[in-house]
Amino acid sequence: MRKTLSALSILLCSFAAFAQSHVISGSATYPNGTAVRLWKTTGRTLEVADSTTITNNSFQFKGAYGEGLYALGLTPSNMAIITMDNAEPESNFAIQGARWDSGITCTKGNRNILWNEYVKKENEFNAKKKSLNIRWKKDKDSTAEKELTDLEASFNAYQLECIQRDKQSIKTSFVSQLIDWKREPSKDKAHYWDNVNFSDARLVHSTVLNDRIQNFMRQFSKGTESGFIDCIGLLTEKAHANERVYEFVLNEMLTGFYESGMENITLYLMDNFINDESCGDDNFSNVIKRNAESIERVSVGKTPPNITGNDLTMLPSI
Repeated sequence: MRKTLSALSILLCSFAAFAQSHVISGSATYPNGTAVRLWKTTGRTLEVADSTTITNNSFQFKGAYGEGLYALGLTPSNMAIITMDNAEPESNFAIQGARWDSGITCTKGNRNILWNEYVKKENEFNAKKKSLNIRWKKDKDSTAEKELTDLEASFNAYQLECIQRDKQSIKTSFVSQLIDWKREPSKDKAHYWDNVNFSDARLVHSTVLNDRIQNFMRQFSKGTESGFIDCIGLLTEKAHANERVYEFVLNEMLTGFYESGMENITLYLMDNFINDESCGDDNFSNVIKRNAESIERVSVGKTPPNITGNDLTMLPSI
């Protein structure tokens, strides 16, 4: 019997390390007293950072918030993803219609204006890419492969244009850094992570690593234990550039392999990276240690305990 861990019950670090005063305001046609929430993200998890209410069709958040992706909205099922950037401490949004994700427009704050535009373009790209992959791999349409290559090249050019546009501002922002991280990785295993800066702890406040780790394992492990172990070694070596990123990566792999039923790989991670005495210099949080201990207890032949985690909402890829 296997209990399911929260995919990321770990909130590795608070945003306090890079928190700065921000004002997030907006307009939305709702009754006075309607609650609006601001959630901070860690990977795909949400945790409430602040809340306010609508008065005369407007709302405002004012506080010290760290850089990264945030969710703004009424509920976890009705929200929009925005960015918090220390180079631009004030943003304003207009919400039209019932859906915050599709009805949001940024009216002040160039970084969120750029992000708002980018998200729409990325959604269009992903939909077209999915359709072309079906035509190519399932329907054996030979023309779809070239169309897919052209589509990826076009979107990559758009991403570079976004980054270049932002560099003309005061300084390179979190948004342009995030877009760079989200660019299509190399198909060469040795260079797959070249455009990801593991020393930047803001990585954990996006879904970049969640998506990249999964794709990396799928693409280069060849489905073998030795292949997974080789990928783990390469990834952990790079992730060691920042202790918070390193712990995030370990916990993401630990949870992923465990929930996939790959017990041998899960135990390999614990034995060699979490419980190993030679890892004494790694200052892991209690959360990942508890996760590892819980998994050890549900190993073959042992009675499973109640595995608990923070009740956090899970985000899709962003």
